Amino acid sequence: MWQQDYRRDRVVLAYVAVHPGLMAQQIAHALGIREPGIARALGRLTGDGLLALAADSATYSLDSGRPAS
Repeated sequence: MWQQDYRRDRVVLAYVAVHPGLMAQQIAHALGIREPGIARALGRLTGDGLLALAADSATYSLDSGRPAS
């Protein structure tokens, strides 16, 4: 199970890197992954400091070390 989560996180991170500013639902739809799985991946990636949640608290982008717009 851990390896599957790791692979999913990498796919999500790569997708958000190319398509910043999307909501979790949009990412889930684009990748064909159910929303609970996307939510867990986004939570891990945000917690690890790899993704940032935008000021609107709905969209994600790579964490550049400054607040997302």
